[in-house]
Amino acid sequence: MLINEREVVFIQGNRLVSRFKTLEPYQVIRIGETGFGTGLTFLLASLCFIKNAPKTARLQWVSAELF
Repeated sequence: MLINEREVVFIQGNRLVSRFKTLEPYQVIRIGETGFGTGLTFLLASLCFIKNAPKTARLQWVSAELF
């Protein structure tokens, strides 16, 4: 399933849960990707961020798409 693949490859592969949990209050984390596509990776990472990061931390997402 596509969601499970994204969880394993992107979320777990980049250790996002632990990285989000260790953010300081008001700290910004930036994630860049090529090919936004349907936005599934962004949605999964955003949910992970909301669940694990301090409430005052910020997520910045940068994506480049050819078309």
